[in-house]
This record gives sequence, C-alpha cells and structure tokens, in this order.
Amino acid sequence: MAIDQRMTQSRMTVFGYGRVSTREQQSENQRLELERAGYDVAYWYADEGVAGKVSAAQRPQFATLRGQILDG
Repeated sequence: MAIDQRMTQSRMTVFGYGRVSTREQQSENQRLELERAGYDVAYWYADEGVAGKVSAAQRPQFATLRGQILDG
C-alpha cells in the first residue's frame, strides 16, 4: 500500500533550507517552490551570498538548521 505523501507531510514539521550565491538573488523563491509543492514550511533557514563551493557545514544558517533538528 502506498503512503499518501500529502497526508504524511501534514503530520510532520517541515524544515526548509535555501542558499543563493549573490546578494541580488533571493532564497525566498526556493521557499515558495516548496510551498507550491504542497509543503507547509514551519522553519525556514537561508544562506544568502554564500557560494555553492562552501560546504554545508560552513554555512551559518545550515548549521543552525542542523542544530535545531539534532536538538529536537
């Protein structure tokens, strides 16, 4: 039996993360895409002006997101 993905999503807290390389770009578009896909993003973290070559562990908001998930 297949699990209804939307039903599962409504029972879980959704954490989202976005990253853009330049200050001219906005991570808000990435959050909006998650919402358009049916996710209710409860916690949003974004690193703006951070190059993709920077590892996730070195991105400030990713580290905050990771800490939030591990703590709770």
